[in-house]
Amino acid sequence: MKVAVASMGTVPEAWVGTQFGMCSQFLVFDLDTMECVVVSVPPHPPRPPYRGGVEPRPPYRGGVEPRPPYRGGVEPRPPYRGGVGPRPPYREGVEGVEGARGGGEVSLAAIRAVARQGVSAVITGQIKDVCRQTLLNLGIEVIDGVEGMTVQEAIERYKTTGLQAPAARKGVRTRVAVVSQGEGLEAFLGVRFGTCSSFVVVDPATMEWEVVRVEPDGPAPPYSPPIGGAGGVGGAGGVNLKGIRAVVRSGADVLITPHIHPECCMALQALAVTVYLAPEELTVREALERYRQGELEPSLTVPFRGL
Repeated sequence: MKVAVASMGTVPEAWVGTQFGMCSQFLVFDLDTMECVVVSVPPHPPRPPYRGGVEPRPPYRGGVEPRPPYRGGVEPRPPYRGGVGPRPPYREGVEGVEGARGGGEVSLAAIRAVARQGVSAVITGQIKDVCRQTLLNLGIEVIDGVEGMTVQEAIERYKTTGLQAPAARKGVRTRVAVVSQGEGLEAFLGVRFGTCSSFVVVDPATMEWEVVRVEPDGPAPPYSPPIGGAGGVGGAGGVNLKGIRAVVRSGADVLITPHIHPECCMALQALAVTVYLAPEELTVREALERYRQGELEPSLTVPFRGL
């Protein structure tokens, strides 16, 4: 049995896609072997760049469009209520998806992508009714409303519970603390956790954010290099105890930072906060996007010898 999961990234650690029709890839799992393949959705062609969003009229001789000979010189109004013409008839099935509002072509491409894989079910966030009905007509089960979890978590829950209960489709609400140089989603990372004076706490589902201040902790202790290959987490400017307290009190269960002292990392992990490393040239928004796509690696630390 094969199951397709709308994904924000190309790895099982990526989050489940929030919108079926706008998803650029699906992860298709074989539940017997748990092997998965990435199925890309081709982007729909862009609309022509008409100025003002209106298609230009064809050129007429003399540059003036000839007007039809209306009686009395007045153009009759169409007999529609409100002056709006009726919508064209709707065709059921895959063809009808192209006429859906708001990215119908993308939805059609997504339906074709999963249907060609021979899947029995699709797991996604939100999905339009027309897309749902089309998939059901093709014999594909639709499980929507899945949010707040990774693709891997969604597949594991599907194998155990079938994701039938609405509560099973909701993951644990995550708050992510991002070390940054300033405030807001466009601020750059570029600072070490050991010397940061504030960080941005973001809800990845809504992208709502707040700034959490860290009280000065006095001069940083001398730098102690990691021993045994700490994976680049050393050189962070010392142990920031007040920073650790601020992260925990903010309710964040994930920290994203370009650098962190190994002792800080181990303390946060002991307090159920997962630490991810991100390039310092990224903005908070870009770091969050990579986190949602499963492209950030958790930091790995080893204990100091002789401590």
